[in-house]
Amino acid sequence: MPIKIKKTDETKLKMKREDFWKYIFISHEKAKNNNEFTDYLIDILSKKTDEEIFDFEIITVELMQESYNEKLWCASYLVNGDTASWSFDFFRLWLISQGEKIFYSIMKNQDNLSEYINVSFETKLMTNYFENENFAFISAYAFARKNDSHEILNKESYKINDKTIFRDDFIDNYNKKLNEYKRKIGYINKKYPKITFHWCTQFPSSMKEVCPALFKKMYF
Repeated sequence: MPIKIKKTDETKLKMKREDFWKYIFISHEKAKNNNEFTDYLIDILSKKTDEEIFDFEIITVELMQESYNEKLWCASYLVNGDTASWSFDFFRLWLISQGEKIFYSIMKNQDNLSEYINVSFETKLMTNYFENENFAFISAYAFARKNDSHEILNKESYKINDKTIFRDDFIDNYNKKLNEYKRKIGYINKKYPKITFHWCTQFPSSMKEVCPALFKKMYF
């Protein structure tokens, strides 16, 4: 059964979903690898307003919430071999980073993931192959680059105008400005839905029922 997709209210945001996906698409078109993709995307966002940078993070979080369901969690386990919540988070970030077409295809049917992966036996043994933790920090990096403080995210501390700025302080300041923006536009964070699992790693047949094609390709 396809996954139900919920629409979110975009009227309060300056960035529209189509722009969000467009920036990801452009970055993929230019990039030769994931590191270049990340850098291109950060560069695009760093030329936008602070509000648009914050909106990119808000939309990312909304997509994370919309993709939070047991069927995608099953797909995540089959490709990454971990049931931990953080692994599922990183999988969904990877899924979002792949772009609109792949994201919504897999949202409609989690088993469609099998169509977008071409793996060898060696690939199955790799870890973090379908995870992208760094995508969670795209907006923070863009905000840092725009404000000439991007070096701080790669170091514990950094000097700006002879003043030592610590990385944790910068991230705290970024989150403070993000939350101030949310309050300004009246944006309310949504809670994650509760999940009831109908599959279990101890019973492979239950996972095969959720993702038959993916199970055949990835389970061993």
